[in-house]
Amino acid sequence: GNVHLEDSPTTALDDFSKAMELLNSLLPADRSVLSSVRLQALIPRKQANALSELGRYTEARPLFSKSEAIYASLIAADSKDLRAKHDLLLLLTIQLECEEHAIDPVLAEPGKNQRDALERAQNVAQRKVQIVRELLKTKDQDADLMLELDSAEVHLFALQARARGHWAAGGKTLGDLTVLRDSVRDAK
Repeated sequence: GNVHLEDSPTTALDDFSKAMELLNSLLPADRSVLSSVRLQALIPRKQANALSELGRYTEARPLFSKSEAIYASLIAADSKDLRAKHDLLLLLTIQLECEEHAIDPVLAEPGKNQRDALERAQNVAQRKVQIVRELLKTKDQDADLMLELDSAEVHLFALQARARGHWAAGGKTLGDLTVLRDSVRDAK
């Protein structure tokens, strides 16, 4: 679980790989049961998270994609599946953190293009905003979701500003922060 991942991502990665092997060894009928399908999304998400914690972002990305595709298929099969939507939101939150680490010159993989990671981060942030908006359609007065949307929109705006060359050196001015704050107010 999470405690294991936080204490030792390498050991957790090994354990998640073994869990995936066990899941893959199930009969096709057993793998198609909803709880097994959810595990087929959960385990790659946790593997990707462990790889990200180890700074192996390139290896993590296909696992994030695999997990996201499964959550998307669950949502497509049942648009009212709030659990799948919340799981997708968690996945996108973790994936966004991965891409932000890949942007950071100190944490980036050697020889990898940080600009590509910035583009990926923007894409993930846009999907995160979208899923939070979908969740708000079912719970329009949920204060936590409303805060999550505000946070996700500001985060996306900050990534877009960075991509346009603002904060290129990492410094933020009071004017920049005012624009961020106002962008959340204007969106409502």
